[in-house]
Amino acid sequence: MNKRLFVYGTLRSGLEHPEARWLSEHSELIGTATAKGRLFRIGWYPGLVEAGDETVTGELLLLDDPAHVLERLDIYEGVAEGEYVRKEAAINLDGKAISAWVYYYTGDTSDLRWIPSGDFLQDLNTHFD
Repeated sequence: MNKRLFVYGTLRSGLEHPEARWLSEHSELIGTATAKGRLFRIGWYPGLVEAGDETVTGELLLLDDPAHVLERLDIYEGVAEGEYVRKEAAINLDGKAISAWVYYYTGDTSDLRWIPSGDFLQDLNTHFD
């Protein structure tokens, strides 16, 4: 099982979210990385969709126990409810394509605000909605 996970929203180390803190205890930060897709604001959290050719900024993590961590994160991300789907994708780390798990938003984005910077943390510092 792939031990790498790309996080781009509330699970990033720059936030003091309880799940981000838990994840930091069960993973090692490899570094800042990017993924292809479009990032949207869904209320207080973001969603990455497999559309467009934009770059989304996040972090690449190495999971201590992938099965255990991903089981918990699937619940947090609403995989069973169909809000997100977890897939393996090519992540860019220092110019190299590395396979990692990514949570993709599956909902309708027509009424959501697109985050042109592709960086949720930057968006939080400029938009407080």
